[in-house]
Amino acid sequence: MYEVMANIEMAFCGLLLLIAWMAGVKASRLINSGTAARLHRKTRKLMLRAGLVSLPAIAVLVCIGWITATMPSLYWEERLLLHGPLIVAPLLAVWFISVPKLWRLWKETGRSSSTLDGAVRGRLAGPGLVLPFQATAMAAATVFYLTWVSPISSDPLDVAVPLFLYLLAMVGLWMLHDRRWRRLLRPEALLAHSSWYRALRLLGIL
Repeated sequence: MYEVMANIEMAFCGLLLLIAWMAGVKASRLINSGTAARLHRKTRKLMLRAGLVSLPAIAVLVCIGWITATMPSLYWEERLLLHGPLIVAPLLAVWFISVPKLWRLWKETGRSSSTLDGAVRGRLAGPGLVLPFQATAMAAATVFYLTWVSPISSDPLDVAVPLFLYLLAMVGLWMLHDRRWRRLLRPEALLAHSSWYRALRLLGIL
């Protein structure tokens, strides 16, 4: 039965990875909305996507809870102490950081059809809007890996290495978004269209 629940957990982790990453792509492209009216529509859709992101995350937590309630501690200690927090922490960031920002933007653009000014574009480029969605996707990928490769780990490196890579990815993404945000704070700033920037946009990172 453990194998069945572990497979279900991985399936929902894969679904969470896909949905959260696509939400991050949509969030990163809000800056290209052009007008307040388009931004109003897109922020509403993205708030709905935040709810959609929550569904597979809750399913993963239900799987962890079921394993915790029905299996020996050998099977659930790592899940309870590591997998659960990895899923919950970025999801809370989505709801308490990204969604409030989206809500404020949605309210402010409801009665306007003007083009987006530099201040609004700067807010859209801030790390706090996009990064929680990307962190949720990366957390899902990390939990998927931990469940698949080392479901019952006896070597600390089996856990430490994926966690280190997750944290490294988060720092890298933060630095990229922070750089974009700081450049947009300058009135004359234009995002560079270098090959690396186009590649990051293609991947939905920026």
